[in-house]
Amino acid sequence: MHTTAEEMLTYPALHWFDQFARAARPLLESRPSRRQVRVLSKAAEGLCHVLRELQESCQPLPEGAQRKRALLRLAVEAVSGWQAPTGSSADLCRRAVESVWHRAQHMA
Repeated sequence: MHTTAEEMLTYPALHWFDQFARAARPLLESRPSRRQVRVLSKAAEGLCHVLRELQESCQPLPEGAQRKRALLRLAVEAVSGWQAPTGSSADLCRRAVESVWHRAQHMA
């Protein structure tokens, strides 16, 4: 069976959007623990990577991922309010989430 580039990127994109959604939801309501910051950072980095691959192969966001963009926007709003020293894990996490949002906006 021949797999297209779109099919090869659809599953990872949906997987990382789901990972990001699971990590981001609790952070929308509270101050994050170190573990939550690590989990969200990993999800944001994975999502950013797969979005870059989609962009480079000129593929659109998969249908399921389109529906999760609202949560991504809420996560960006939440992390933008974090008071974190430059270079700290929370600061790096905030930057990773903002990077994902920036990439996702250009794929709309």
